[in-house]
Amino acid sequence: MATVELAYNAENKEFMAHAACQKWVTRQFYGEITPRELSWGLFKCPDYLKVSEEILELIIRIYFV
Repeated sequence: MATVELAYNAENKEFMAHAACQKWVTRQFYGEITPRELSWGLFKCPDYLKVSEEILELIIRIYFV
C-alpha cells in the first residue's frame, strides 16, 4: 500500500492536500490522458484553449442536450 493510500484511509487531509500528493493522485487518476493536439495550419492551439473548449463542450451537453 502506498503512503498516499495510507493517508487517505487515515483521513489525513493535511497530507493529502500537499502539492506533491496531489500531483501523485492526479497522475493515478488521469494516467495517460492528455489534451488533444489541435493545429490550424501554421499555428498551434494554446493549451488553455484546449481546456476551455472541452469545458464549454461539457457545459453545452449538460444544459442544452
